Amino acid sequence: MLALITQTAIHFSESSIENNSHFSFLTQTKYLSLFVYFLYASVLSKIFMS
Repeated sequence: MLALITQTAIHFSESSIENNSHFSFLTQTKYLSLFVYFLYASVLSKIFMS
């Protein structure tokens, strides 16, 4: 699950660099911060569940 999320993030960052004309910097930052928050939350939940 975590590997899939990481792969998706890498793919998204690569594609957003390629499509830089389509994405504004603000949009990239917004999606990146959402992803980081989700990643942080999933790591915290794994720690508390175990």
